Amino acid sequence: MKDNKMLFIIFMIGTFTVGMAEYVVTGLLTQISDDMKVSISSAGLLISVYAISVALIGPLIRI
Repeated sequence: MKDNKMLFIIFMIGTFTVGMAEYVVTGLLTQISDDMKVSISSAGLLISVYAISVALIGPLIRI
């Protein structure tokens, strides 16, 4: 039982970290778009691509 609780805590921390990674990019969109010489909306696609890949690949990692 103790092992399951520790595993659950590790998964919670991992999920929190992956979710926070999206918000870090959101705060840096202006700088990313300026550095890459693209519009903010084009740079915003980074968030969409990341979110879709996490949604599709995330459950497979848990297996």
